[in-house]
Amino acid sequence: MRIVQAPRVHLKLLRGHGAAFLSPTRLAFFTSGSSNCRAVPATLAVETPDAIRIQLKNEMPPNQICLTDLVIEPVVIAIAPKQINVHHRLTIRLYYPLTSQPVLFTAPPLS
Repeated sequence: MRIVQAPRVHLKLLRGHGAAFLSPTRLAFFTSGSSNCRAVPATLAVETPDAIRIQLKNEMPPNQICLTDLVIEPVVIAIAPKQINVHHRLTIRLYYPLTSQPVLFTAPPLS
């Protein structure tokens, strides 16, 4: 899965929903973790054109020690508009490592 950096101008798009389409091929959403052990997407599964599932993994530092701080940051991923309907609301289920219940976000339709 390809992760792309989010320009600061797009952060306001995520407020209220936690996720947003940036373009027909880019989806942004918030993740949380420690500042040196980020939660990043590992896999993306398209359940329906209006729902996806993203499994996250921890990006560990070389010393394998995570700080105890908490940061919330945006992640931007590449998506396939032929598989995901960007003109309808998208349900995103984020699964963090060691959790069985997802964090739910919805991305409003791309306008």
